[in-house]
Amino acid sequence: MVTMHDVLDAKWLYDNRRDESYLRRVIMPLEKLLVGHKRIMLKDTAVSAICYGAKLMLPGVLRYDNDINVNDEIVLITTKGEAIAIAIALMTTATIATCDHGLVAKLKRVIMERDLYPRQWGRGPVAMERKKLVAQGLLSKYAKAGEVPPKVPASKRATRLVKSQQSAGKVYIGIFRLHEALDDCKRVQQAVETLSGALFQRPPLVAAVKRQLRVRTVYENKLLEYDKERGLGE
Repeated sequence: MVTMHDVLDAKWLYDNRRDESYLRRVIMPLEKLLVGHKRIMLKDTAVSAICYGAKLMLPGVLRYDNDINVNDEIVLITTKGEAIAIAIALMTTATIATCDHGLVAKLKRVIMERDLYPRQWGRGPVAMERKKLVAQGLLSKYAKAGEVPPKVPASKRATRLVKSQQSAGKVYIGIFRLHEALDDCKRVQQAVETLSGALFQRPPLVAAVKRQLRVRTVYENKLLEYDKERGLGE
């Protein structure tokens, strides 16, 4: 601990004789309080995101201390040794060394002011490719999968035509397995003809509609080809 007279003397010595040794002795940087904490050094491109409250991901880690355990209180530093934030470790040192992705730490207290380092988020290869697709109208503004962007022409008209397309007649071609080997084409044709009329259909396991039994009317059957075990019908 020092007094204000010590600070005043240190300032006089620096102003008149340009000697900063006494000034460095009475005024210490904040990092002096965090010497006992285990450290993780970050890349310069990840510093600004941490200052804005982002969690630390593994691609932003440059170096780290040994013996870091889960739930340890650690300090995040820059390549110059500046303290960025105090965080809680979510990975051990061994996990950080063996993994290539994941959540390393969550923030407890941000120390560094914002915008001292330039913002670098959104400039990676995946983010740049996403921005190109958004600019071309192939993705929505927030680049969420499964959305139809408003810039795509005739998207509303295509939505209106869905019901008319569903009620239109369809042609199904499928392979069916015979329960017994048949050498006579007539017997196979008679068996295929029994599949006409109202039949129940269940959608596949991965389908955009509910997996419920639906009635489908088959008006005509054609036997395209067959062998002793399988047949191809339309």
